[in-house]
Amino acid sequence: MPSSNSTNFSGGLKTLDIVAFFEGSGSVHGVIGADFDAEFYGSGAATQVIGARPFAYNQGTGTVAQLWGLEPDAGNYGSGVVAEAAAMSIDPDTSTGPVTNKYGLKIGDQAGATLTNAWAIKAGLGRIEFDALKTTGAAAGKKVVCVDTSSGILYTSSTGTDCSN
Repeated sequence: MPSSNSTNFSGGLKTLDIVAFFEGSGSVHGVIGADFDAEFYGSGAATQVIGARPFAYNQGTGTVAQLWGLEPDAGNYGSGVVAEAAAMSIDPDTSTGPVTNKYGLKIGDQAGATLTNAWAIKAGLGRIEFDALKTTGAAAGKKVVCVDTSSGILYTSSTGTDCSN
C-alpha cells in the first residue's frame, strides 16, 4: 500500500493466510496450519537459530490502539468436545545433546524510558498455577505455587497438587 493512500479500510490488510482444514468424519492425528523450522547442521557456530519471529511495528505518525507481535487463539466453534485448549502450548524439552540453560518461556526486560507501564506478565481472570519441584531437604517433592486472586499474594498449595484450597 503506497504511503500516498488516504483510504480508510473497515477490514484489515493481510499478506499471508495459512489454513489447514479437515472435514472428514474419520480420525486424523493432527491438522497443522503452519510448521516453521529452523535447523542448523553446521559444525561452526551460529549466533541465533530462530524458527519463527513475528514482529509488529508502528513506523508511522498515527496512533495505534493495539500493537501485538503475536496473538494466538484456540477455541471450539463447533459442537464437538475439546478436552484441552491452549492458545500457546510449549512442548517439553526433548533435547538429546547438552543445553546449558533451557527456558520454556523467557521474557526479557520490559522496561524503557518511553514506557508508561511495563509488565513482564499480565493476566486477566483465571487461576494461575506454577508447578515447582524442590529436589532436596525435608520438603522435597512437587510443590504448586499459587496466586491468591483477591490479594495477589503467592502461596504454596497445602495439598501440593493444585490451587483449589
